[in-house]
Amino acid sequence: MYRDSILGALLATACVVALTGCDQEVPANNSTSSNNSAQNAVDNAAPNNTANSTPENNQSPNNGDKNNTSENSQTENSDPDPPEPVEALVPSQRPRVKFKGGARWSTDLSRSLDIRREELCKELGEYDCVSVVHKITLGGVEPYSMGIDKPVEIAPVIAPLATDRVALSACDIRAERDLEDLSSAVLFKEMPAEGEPSAEQLEAMGTRLVERLLRREAKAGEVGELVAFWEEVKADSDDPRRDWATLSCFALATSVESLFY
Repeated sequence: MYRDSILGALLATACVVALTGCDQEVPANNSTSSNNSAQNAVDNAAPNNTANSTPENNQSPNNGDKNNTSENSQTENSDPDPPEPVEALVPSQRPRVKFKGGARWSTDLSRSLDIRREELCKELGEYDCVSVVHKITLGGVEPYSMGIDKPVEIAPVIAPLATDRVALSACDIRAERDLEDLSSAVLFKEMPAEGEPSAEQLEAMGTRLVERLLRREAKAGEVGELVAFWEEVKADSDDPRRDWATLSCFALATSVESLFY
């Protein structure tokens, strides 16, 4: 009996330490000693379990902090770089414009005034101003009859007179046609058949002149000058309606913005 008690206690202790199940039956008389031995085995194994579990429990928060730090650093690095400052435009050291030439300028004038190119100006009512009379003066060439195969490098002295001649003729033709038939007018639709135009009418015609001849939106200052020009024309003209229309058109057609590019 004593032998059986010793064997039962040893068997219970071996099962607990090895952490394995044990299916063998333990005698009932040996229950007290077996329980004491099992409890001692569990108490001896507890520190080992605590030691094994502590690093795992302590490792999770540290790993989480490292992951969060890594994610934050990646987020900061993924932010786009700030845009580089835009440098201010530097004005040209040699600002200059170039004359369009008689052919190009007369074509622009023809389209703006809605007049055929060959009708813009004729000397003596027969010779075309642009393609014949003032061709060389306006930068053209004539290699066959005159032996001039290159445009003149320096504009002749009479070049401004040639452009004035063409522009004045073309603008006078447009003013005459518009005032003769206001219902089909191109530029001066608001001009009254009799009497003086109002400030609103002058402003509307001035705006249209700038937009067609300079091919851009009219500025308030430009339109205001054309409106004020009416009083000057009226003081010295016998036909202020036609003269204002002709000279307002002429002023824009011979401007730097119209002649050059």
